[in-house]
Amino acid sequence: MVALQKNIKEQETLECEYTREQLANSKRFAGKKDVLNAVLGRFPDNQTFTVNAVEKMITDFYERTGE
Repeated sequence: MVALQKNIKEQETLECEYTREQLANSKRFAGKKDVLNAVLGRFPDNQTFTVNAVEKMITDFYERTGE
């Protein structure tokens, strides 16, 4: 039951939308602030993103740059 609750909470977190500033200040992206700003820099400041969408953009960025 506890594992199920944790899974539900994590899923809700991944589906919530966050601003660029919120994502940049999060623990999850603490070591990726530069790449986060690079991939989100083309969007308006007030646009929101899901964690899943941002992680996909970062993965795609790394694949394109060969890192």
